[in-house]
Parts: sequence; structure tokens; C-alpha cells
Amino acid sequence: MNLSHSVVVFWVALAGFTVVTSGCAGILNETSSLHSDSGVTLTEGLADGSGRSAPVNETDTFVVMKAEKGSAWSSVHIDLGEHFLSENICSGQSIFGRLGRAACMGTTDSRFRDVGSTTSRLIPVVAKDTDGHGDANIAEVNHSALNSCGMTQDSIEGRIEHCATVNGSASLWSGASQSNSSHGDWKLVTKMANGNTGKSDWRDERTKLLWSDHLGNIDGSGVPTGGTSQSSFGWCFASGNTENSGGVDCRIGESNSHNRAGLSLCAENHNLLTPNGAHNVSAVANTIVSWVESGTSISDAKGGMKLAATSTSPSVEWRLPNREDFFQAYSNGMSFVLPRLQDRSFWLSTVYSNFPSDAWRGLPQVTGVVFVSAASRTSAHEVRCIGQ
Repeated sequence: MNLSHSVVVFWVALAGFTVVTSGCAGILNETSSLHSDSGVTLTEGLADGSGRSAPVNETDTFVVMKAEKGSAWSSVHIDLGEHFLSENICSGQSIFGRLGRAACMGTTDSRFRDVGSTTSRLIPVVAKDTDGHGDANIAEVNHSALNSCGMTQDSIEGRIEHCATVNGSASLWSGASQSNSSHGDWKLVTKMANGNTGKSDWRDERTKLLWSDHLGNIDGSGVPTGGTSQSSFGWCFASGNTENSGGVDCRIGESNSHNRAGLSLCAENHNLLTPNGAHNVSAVANTIVSWVESGTSISDAKGGMKLAATSTSPSVEWRLPNREDFFQAYSNGMSFVLPRLQDRSFWLSTVYSNFPSDAWRGLPQVTGVVFVSAASRTSAHEVRCIGQ
């Protein structure tokens, strides 16, 4: 490898970075390599067989590695470029130890095809090219057959790997092999208990967004309970909004507020309470005392993952999904993957522009019909969160 003339260019998302050298004494007789070591460091093989490592933090856009005495060159300066930032690297990817946060998507072919086939067609076949609900054209995840997994690993990838070990191929729903159209892949991240009663989180592999289970209580068969047993919540609670705007008062501490208690079921904020468990109280209960920590129904729906990382959990930034998140996830196959989803309405964070007292909610139906509809922000609907 001629270090005095070699230029190597890498591309990740839209960020490019270049390897340049300085102080070269000549041409090396052995091959040197630049690679990620243990996901944290860069390592350069030097002429005398030794090596040095330098960590990459969240702000550095370069790495300098010095050679040992007697090497054929003095140092290597790796200019990663001003765009070498986490937000420019695809989520789920690690380049030189830097974890990405960008939602990257490739192009998709939305034409119909036989399940498992890569050959698409222009003209639909009536018996095959259906929406997949109510027939056998698209396989749904069998949640009752899944076993608990991914509950104690401190990274998303570690949890996914554990679920794959425990549940095998059932931990992956593949649009390529189980769908007749352009649906993507989904991976099981966490399953809190065996069977239908165990809440689970899945990752959309196109957007790399985590989708939580239904927040709130479920019955013995795993179905969300109704009435006053906290399976539905107000929009102020769901979104964490604390404004008095659009005809709905969500302010903390105000007697007529719909968020007097200062709750945020998805997003964590230092001014708000994100409870672990729901309670058998009114769906719009407004006092902190009603939410004294008891139970784990809300925490379990998120796989026990919170904003603060622990030795047994990665850091996850949760929020209430918006309308575009819903449409994208549905296009990627959400209705065949997520538990406790069909024939239920759940809040979206998007406010209805014509009537800001309302917000949008998603309503995927078991019949295959899917739509969004606006509802008063003071009404109660189900909640699930998305995270990254």
C-alpha cells in the first residue's frame, strides 16, 4: 500500500470522508489497513507490526494515529469530513465507532409479485394481489408463539440478536419472503413474556424506528381492556403537550386542564411524569396521586427501555408518532407485525389544521381498510410510541 499516494474515499449516507497522510518516508512493503476495532476505535497496522488506536467521540471529525519509532512513516491524519456526524449516518450502523441516527431508506418496488418471488408484474392477478387481510396471501406474525427475549441487553442490536436466538426465524417478519408487494422487514427487539400477554417491541428496518406495544392494561388473552381500566388516554397525556392552545388546555396544574398532572406517556421530559404503569382510574385522570408508580404496563410496552441507558437497557428516545410515521409504517407492513393494532384507534401527534381542538388518530382495520380520522384532543384513545 503506497501511503504517500493513496487516497481512500468512503461514503455513508450523504457524508464522505477522506484518508490523507503526512510525513511519509517512503513506500511500505506490507499492507496497512484502516478499520473499526470493537466498534470504538480505529487501528492502523504499522510497518514494524505494532499498532496504535485512537477513539472517536461525538464531535471529532478527524483521527490522528502516530507510528512507532522506526516505522516508514510518521503519522496518518484521517480527515472524516465536516459531515461525519451521527445524524448523517444511517441508524443501526456504526462507522469508526460512531453510531448513526439518520432514518435511511432505499428505493422500493411497489409492484405486485408472488410471495417470496423477486419477479414483479404490471397486471394484477385477482387471487394473489390482495391486501392480504382475511386471506393467506400475506402471513402475519403469530405473537402467541413468541417467547420472551431481549429484556436485559444494553443495546438494540444485542436485544435483536437475543430474540433471534430465542425465537429463530419468527423474530423476523420479511416483506421480501412473506409479502406480495413492497413491504419491508421488521425485527423483534423485546418480548416481555411468552405468548399473547407478553408485550413486544419491533423495529422497522427501513426507518430504524422502534414501535412500542399498546400502552396500558390488557386482559388475560392479551387484549386491551376497556372501561376505566386505563387502556385509553387523552391526547395531552399521550403527547406530553402542556399548552393552552387550539381550544384545549393541557397546562400543568390548571384546574380545568386536560393535563393538570403533567403527564407524558411517550416522550420523557424533566418537567413531566412518564409513569411505568397505568391504573384503574378514569381515562382522563388528572391528579399525580392517580399515577403513583404501580405496575409496569406502560414500561413493558416500551420493553423497559427509557431515555437513560442502564447496564441492562439501551437509551431510547420515545415520542408519540405523527401522521407521516403512521403512513410510512403501514406501507412497510406494520399491520401484519405489531400486536394489538387492528380494529383499534391510537393517537397521532399531528394536530388537525382545520380544527386545532382535534388531532389525528390511526385506525387500521382487520378487514384491510386503513384510515386516519380526527378526534377531539379531550377524548380518550389508545397509545403506542415510536423510538430511536
